[in-house]
Amino acid sequence: MLMPLQVPGGPELLIIALNLLFGIAILLAVIGGFYYFVDRTKSGGSMDERFDRVEREVGGVQARVDDLDDRVTELEDLQNRVEELERAVGVGENRE
Repeated sequence: MLMPLQVPGGPELLIIALNLLFGIAILLAVIGGFYYFVDRTKSGGSMDERFDRVEREVGGVQARVDDLDDRVTELEDLQNRVEELERAVGVGENRE
């Protein structure tokens, strides 16, 4: 005589859930690897070319930072000169 199918219990459901999670993890790893490959291909060139491109970008940023630093120094010098002139004008007014 045939026995009716049983509904899985706690341990069986745990193994099914772990198996499902493991399968999803493998699928995500394959999709992530494919995406990484496509992204790396799109970025163009070998590692040396990409490294050179990043170095050029960093050099450009460094040049802009240096330019801004020079401007800040000029502004500080101008501010000091203005303060000196204000003190000179203030000293001249106190003498009269």
